[in-house]
Amino acid sequence: MISTGVLEAKYKNTQGNTFEKISSNIIEPLGAIVDKIFPHNNESQNDSSLLKTVVPIAEFLNDIVNSEIFTEYKTENTVEVFNFLNGNISLVQILLQAKEEIKEYFPATSSEDLLIEIHKDSEEEDKTLVLSIFVDMEPNVALAQLNKLRYDWWLNVLMKNNKLKMIIDVNFK
Repeated sequence: MISTGVLEAKYKNTQGNTFEKISSNIIEPLGAIVDKIFPHNNESQNDSSLLKTVVPIAEFLNDIVNSEIFTEYKTENTVEVFNFLNGNISLVQILLQAKEEIKEYFPATSSEDLLIEIHKDSEEEDKTLVLSIFVDMEPNVALAQLNKLRYDWWLNVLMKNNKLKMIIDVNFK
């Protein structure tokens, strides 16, 4: 496996700074990922192709870990959600903001009540991130609150991100 020191040195040589902005719990697993991408002897590789691949992955992994997406939301398939977020990076910030917005309209909601999952369109290969809010309230009240959330916040998000692949819905406990 590529050593952490080699990875840090290659990053420093190319970027002019260190791995300080990358969380320490990312560097070691990243070495395993690098070994799968570049199965030959990584320590002797002198070109920057390794870093062109590794640095964006490291920065993305770091953003996900530090953003606490996977502690703020439940998910049934973390790898699938992670891969989807990797391809739709703007959703990370939106998910963080959504948690705060949801609290305003559904104050009794905890992290245990928020589920993110990927929905695949059966006719097409399109995928959508679905954020489900599980509530313990009368259906008409829950739907009214969801409509307020959509009108007050979500429509503005959609107007700024017209190709956003995410929906918000309520489910009942």
